[in-house]
Amino acid sequence: MLHDWNLWGGYSVASVARPEYQGRLASASKAGEVVTVKGVRRGGKSTLLVQLLRRFVAEGVPAKNTLVINCEDPRFGPPGSSSKMFSEEYATLLAGRHLDVPVFPLSFREFLGFRGLEAASPLDWARHRHRIRHLLNEFLENGGFPKVALVDAGEKKHLLESYYNDILIKDVQRRFKIRASDKLDFLAKYYLANISTVQPCNRVKVPVGLSLDSVERFSGYFALAGFFHFVRKFSFSLKEQLLNPRKVYVADTGLRNAMGFRFSADLGRVMENVVCLELVRRGHEVFYWRSAKAREVDFVVRAGGRTKEVIQVCFDPDDPATLGREMDALADSLSALKCGRMSVITGDREGTELLAGRIKVRFVPLWKWLLGNAPPATGGTQ
Repeated sequence: MLHDWNLWGGYSVASVARPEYQGRLASASKAGEVVTVKGVRRGGKSTLLVQLLRRFVAEGVPAKNTLVINCEDPRFGPPGSSSKMFSEEYATLLAGRHLDVPVFPLSFREFLGFRGLEAASPLDWARHRHRIRHLLNEFLENGGFPKVALVDAGEKKHLLESYYNDILIKDVQRRFKIRASDKLDFLAKYYLANISTVQPCNRVKVPVGLSLDSVERFSGYFALAGFFHFVRKFSFSLKEQLLNPRKVYVADTGLRNAMGFRFSADLGRVMENVVCLELVRRGHEVFYWRSAKAREVDFVVRAGGRTKEVIQVCFDPDDPATLGREMDALADSLSALKCGRMSVITGDREGTELLAGRIKVRFVPLWKWLLGNAPPATGGTQ
């Protein structure tokens, strides 16, 4: 069994490199602590670890000094036994003697690389602009799971459906011994249908047919499995953060679209989901915010106890009513959040608008923001 999965045995599966993660893992491995690689199932964790071992071997470590145990192999135990613990449980067991390296499905830049397009500089972006925009639509629809990015178009939906079932059954239902499998599935699909929206558990329980306690528990299990991200409303009061309902985002938009929800009809919410995932991937502390007038800011980006940026996501801000709504929410946030760096991430529009006669709000297309072309608007952070 071990022979099949190890570099000193019969393992010879080719894979696409993810240099950013390889650098993080190599650095973490030198710290003298246990390295815990965490993330949603099929996000690329095992492949990255094998790539790291190959790097060690190339640098002179004997292959016989490396070991891979694939707990997904049924020869190692009963089905589902690989999901014994999630990263938070490892943290308790290891009592601080470990370093976490979170791994996510592909970023858009990585996705382009997997599809054979390097976009390392603005010159590359200008040269390949039309193809980048085309691939962005594919990324929004099919997501960023590494294998999904590489298989033929006809296989993507089937593969994503299998990922949904594996996460739901192996990482949630079996792991937490949930008997109400139909309602667990219903809750997951309810969240998929309502990504990028505020979902109070007390309201969710009615259509799903679960108690409030069950909705809260099941949602917590989804978060542990990396299936969904739940974003809190920003408040300077921690108690208010805990009491207010959260916004829900799925770990990969391909999961949502593969389960039959229309991609084109909800493009704005799919875009917002992708922005949330990218902010989390970049290591930011992320919240949403709502004013007393119920005007909502999609993302409040915090670091070091300060608000670093306020972000709205809007597919088409050219409609006057839509633009007015987005700008009104930003205006309300000025006094409450004390942040002068504001962005609106769009489908295509690029430029600036003045807010309150003094703050420049930057409008940037989603593809360009995802590739990292995000210079700060003037106005600063107060």
